Amino acid sequence: MGTMMEYACGLADGNAKSEGAVLFPNSPYTTLEWPAGIMVPFIQITEVHRVWIAICIAYSETTSGQELHHTKLWMASWPINGQPTEIRHTTQPTVVYYSLPITRWGVVRTETD
Repeated sequence: MGTMMEYACGLADGNAKSEGAVLFPNSPYTTLEWPAGIMVPFIQITEVHRVWIAICIAYSETTSGQELHHTKLWMASWPINGQPTEIRHTTQPTVVYYSLPITRWGVVRTETD
């Protein structure tokens, strides 16, 4: 879990230092990091037990952005019963999109610094 959060906060720190403004969902400054933090070779997924999401919000109390603070959330799906369903497959690059039978999410841990 720690490595996931370090990666998420590293991206948040970079965005917070360069933007210097409040970021809202779907604003021009809010973009999906591609390839969305997934760095695995092409594999056929046959079973997924749980999905984890690491959220890190970086912010500064000053306009200079020198001292960044973080709000961190770790979320996990409830145990998944059922198999992922392939919903789309591209070849250049090879990407397979799956739909997971997730029924509920829970906040596992929160931190601030």
